[in-house]
This record gives sequence, C-alpha cells and structure tokens, in this order.
Amino acid sequence: MSLTLQVLVTGLAAGGVYGLVAVGQSLIYRLTGVVHFAFGELVGLGVFTTLLVVAGTGSYLFAVQPYLARGSTIGWVAAIVAIAFAIRAVLSAVFT
Repeated sequence: MSLTLQVLVTGLAAGGVYGLVAVGQSLIYRLTGVVHFAFGELVGLGVFTTLLVVAGTGSYLFAVQPYLARGSTIGWVAAIVAIAFAIRAVLSAVFT
C-alpha cells in the first residue's frame, strides 16, 4: 500500500509540474502572441541548478540524506523543490 501511495503522489506531483509549465506557456503566448520555446529551458535550468546546489553543498546532508535513509522518495523530492523555490526567491530578490 505504501508503494502505491508513493507512486500516486509522485505521479500527481509530476503532473502538477507539467500543468504549471503548460499554464505558463499558454500565459506567455496569450500575453505576447509569441511561442516562447525557452520557457521549458528555464524550468530545466531551475531543476538542474537545484540538484547541483543540493549535491554540491551541505544542504544535501540536511535536506536529502535523511529522507534517503528512510527510503522516502516523496520527502527528498519535496526537499529539492523547496530548495528550488528558495533559490528562485533569492534570484528574484537580487535581480529585480
């Protein structure tokens, strides 16, 4: 039952991300009339930057490692998403 719940939640999270990307893409198209192909690249850049920062710093030990030790996939994915939001907030604050 636990694996089924984990797969369900992971699938819903991935679907949510795809939905947000689709909404962002259509919003950009509606406002500008231009298909912005780099929008997906921006999302990918955020994900890979987060993974790089998490793997290369001590935040890996505090954010990801405890969940890996418990075998919780949802936990470490949520921790990485939280770090991604923090990085985006810092970048937004610096580059206003």
